[in-house]
Amino acid sequence: MYRVLVVDDEKSVIDILIALQNFCNYQVAGVATDGKESIEKYAQLNPKPDVVLMDQRMPVMNGIEATIEILKIDPKEKVLFVSADPSIMKKALEVGAKGFVEKPFAIRDLREAIERAATA
Repeated sequence: MYRVLVVDDEKSVIDILIALQNFCNYQVAGVATDGKESIEKYAQLNPKPDVVLMDQRMPVMNGIEATIEILKIDPKEKVLFVSADPSIMKKALEVGAKGFVEKPFAIRDLREAIERAATA
């Protein structure tokens, strides 16, 4: 089972990602509701998550900016974007994300993407 940090500003998405834990073979190690908070939560987590599930459009700091900062803390961290904004997929991968899942997503696609990211 993989440990994940969920980063999303929409409570309904957070609730869905928490509810999918058993189906997708992961455990939610922490939740952040904006990019700045994700960096703070990531720094506090011990052990670190296997995967960070990152949204793009959030208040305070977006997902691309947060990913860059998290990867400064640990360049080996696996960030998987889960976003409704496919226009940023290329940029997300360029800054170091291991994958991109577009919302809305199929549960199977999310599970497979987490598996690929965690083992990348």
